[in-house]
Formats: sequence, C-alpha cells, structure tokens
Amino acid sequence: MRSYSVGLDVHRRSWFVTVIRTGAVIVHSSIPPLAKDFESVLRRLGLDPTEGRVVYEVGSEGFYPSRALAPIGIEVLPLAPSRLPLLPAKSKSDRRDSRALAELGESGLLDSGRLRPVHVPTLEEEAIREIMRARGLFVRRRSGFITSIKSRLGRLGIDYGNRRFCPAFKIWLKTQTMPDGFRIVIDSLFDSIEDVTKRIRVLEKECATHLAGSARDRATLYRTSPAIGPITASVLATELGDLARFPSPETLTAFVGLCPSERSSGETERKGRITREGNTRARAALVEAAWRLIRLDPAMRRFYQRIAARRGAKRAAVAVARKILHALWAMSRTGEVWRKA
Repeated sequence: MRSYSVGLDVHRRSWFVTVIRTGAVIVHSSIPPLAKDFESVLRRLGLDPTEGRVVYEVGSEGFYPSRALAPIGIEVLPLAPSRLPLLPAKSKSDRRDSRALAELGESGLLDSGRLRPVHVPTLEEEAIREIMRARGLFVRRRSGFITSIKSRLGRLGIDYGNRRFCPAFKIWLKTQTMPDGFRIVIDSLFDSIEDVTKRIRVLEKECATHLAGSARDRATLYRTSPAIGPITASVLATELGDLARFPSPETLTAFVGLCPSERSSGETERKGRITREGNTRARAALVEAAWRLIRLDPAMRRFYQRIAARRGAKRAAVAVARKILHALWAMSRTGEVWRKA
C-alpha cells in the first residue's frame, strides 16, 4: 500500500488535485497541468513522490498525465471511465471528482486487482494507433456518404441493385434521370467518397511503413489466421498491445468487452449480453474477423450454427470472436501460428 493517494481531475488548462492520507483530505488545489507544479504541491506538504499514487480518469487529454508525472517517481494509474463508479450528475464538480479518485486509490480495489488501470502505450505505439484510428474515422465518413446517396436514390425510386460504389457506379448514375438538385448533391457526395478513399489508402500505406518492432511481429503472427487480413491485424496489434500482459484469456476478453454480463442472486445465475466495456475498435475488428472465419472454416461454421440455433446469429458470432481472441492470446504466449480448430 502507498502512504498517500492523489486524485487528479484532468482538464486541458488545469489539474484539480486532492491528496488523501489514511482517509483524511490534506489538500484540495487547482494547478496548471505541469509536472513541476504538481511536484511543488507534494514538496509543500513534505511528501515523497515515491511513496504516493496518482489516480486519474483517461479522457480527452489521453495519457499525458502519466507521461508527464512518470519522471518524478510517483505511481500513476489511469482508469477507464467505463470502469469508474458514477457520481450523481447533480453532485459533480472538479473537487468531488478528484476526491472520489483519491479515495479509489486508497480503497484497496486497485491493489486487489478488482479495478485494473489502463495500459499506457509508448508514444511511438500511440502514434501508430492514431494512424489506424484516423483510417477508421475516414471509413465511417465514407459509409455515411454512401448511405446518403442510397437514401436519395431511394427517394427517387431508382433501383441500384447490388452495384458497388466505384467509378463504374458513377458512370451508371449519369444515365439515370433525376432533378438537377439531386444530381448536384449526389455528384458532390460521390466526389467526397473518392477523396476519402484516397485518404484511406494513404493512411494504410503509412501504417504499413511505420508499424515496426513488436507491433509488426504481432501483426505478422495474427495474419496467419485466414480471418485476419493486414488491416485487422494492424488494428489488433496497435489497439491491444502485448497480449502477454494479460494473465489469462478471460482477463483479455473482459478488457475487450466480449464477456457476457452477469446478474446473480442466491442460487440464480443469469448471463446477459456482452458488457461492451473496454476497447471498442478491437472488439469490432474481432467480430468482423469472426464473420470471415465462419465463412472460411467448416469447423468454426458448425460451432457457429450450434450456438445460432439456440441464441441467435449475433451472439453466435460473438462466441466465435471470443474463440479468435483466446487463440491470439495463446499464440502470443507460444509464438505458434494459427491452427485450425
């Protein structure tokens, strides 16, 4: 146990600091978001940084507090917002939030492992992750443009069938009769699709260029699965990091949010939908890989069909995604390539 706990409510222009020792608040203070100002608070209180712990909620400022405070020797534990107990909306303030975080640091939940801090990637790992996240942003934007075109064609009663949204589709569109206003908007949307697609290709090349070291090794290993292509492998390698840090496949499943929720009382045990906590991008990539594996692997297709008959298609696909994740965990421990079920 640490001798004192610091709750840090993080904002772009300030940090609100609450220091608690043996349950008693010894300081509330708003300071600039700089390590030297934080260290001066501890020095003024006569506290040794190596004997304390900082707890903060990861938000828009990301892992900056962890990296800024690490050099002074204090333990820094970033926590995911989804895992934190919620304060009543009417009671929220910087002072209350920072005190709640400081109390969590003293509560024993972190020492017992019931509350796990977020893994802090290196700045280089986070930079590669940003490239893949930017690609995902543009992919979603492109999907939005495509949906907008489909909506307008539907309002005009134009049946586009199974045509793909490619240059040939744009040529086909020119043969369709429509009012000038619709034509202008649809052409603009299609130009936006082409522009965004170019940006996606550039980001994919940049990721392939900059993915290096252990992340590249992980992506190469994951690609031995027939369900995982270069993009999915890069997403999983950058979002999940080194899987060896997870002591069991179950802890990894909980991190990704693929484990079922549970409501138990007495002798009654009920399992519900997945928790959807943790890394949404990795979870989405795994579910996409699951659908591919269902098509490609006969044994996995039979497994999927058995569960789908009882629980439905979506839950069955999630079960396949869990199997993929457990296999990746085992592969990361042994270095062995993917083996068919």
